[in-house]
Amino acid sequence: NVKKYVVSAASFLELDLIEDIVSYNNDIILRTGGATIDEIDTVLEHIYNTDETSKVCLLAGIQLYPTPIEDMHISSLSLLHDRYKRPGFTLGLADHIDGDHPYAEYLPAISLALGSTVLEKHITTDREEKLEDYEAALGIDQFKTFVDYVREAEKAIGEKSLDYMNDNESYKKYRLVGRKKIVASRDLVAGEILTNEMLSFKRADYGAQLESLESILGKKLLIDRKVDEAIDIEHIEK
Repeated sequence: NVKKYVVSAASFLELDLIEDIVSYNNDIILRTGGATIDEIDTVLEHIYNTDETSKVCLLAGIQLYPTPIEDMHISSLSLLHDRYKRPGFTLGLADHIDGDHPYAEYLPAISLALGSTVLEKHITTDREEKLEDYEAALGIDQFKTFVDYVREAEKAIGEKSLDYMNDNESYKKYRLVGRKKIVASRDLVAGEILTNEMLSFKRADYGAQLESLESILGKKLLIDRKVDEAIDIEHIEK
């Protein structure tokens, strides 16, 4: 009932083993720590030649115990993404920084912004007991904080698109308030033909948007407007 296999870099060149694994279950995590680009190329080529529909997650990260912050190289995820992206391909980060580091609970979430969808984090019942792999492990309370932070980071990262602005009522309201409107640059009287010199653009609650400017210029003003008062479409002759 194994759902997914994890293959370490130490086994990347055991191509018969890789082929057997892929033939049995083509949903695989490859731990790239310690592997060269050429070795990653080779194992991925073999996997896709065995089954081109394989689902592969590259889990980046050096497994030092603990890993110094400067050796995390989270930016390398961008390289892996650009080099290997294809349907069924995902990225992850295997994090092994010191569990006592003040930012151990937070730093791995940076990888989410670079496309990581899997995070490996060691957990231990009590760091004071110094059990197996405790150097890179979080205690239980720390681990809860880590997960909470990751979930909030996921929300903050959101979509890789600006489409969300089209459906967000709060954003639409902000846009209306934040954008400049067309207002009178001086006192105007009904009957005047509007020119650029008569108009000003300011942040205001009322007035036509700037994209309506061409529809307003050269038209007759129907009502008096004082300086800084809004000029809207209904204020001009059709």
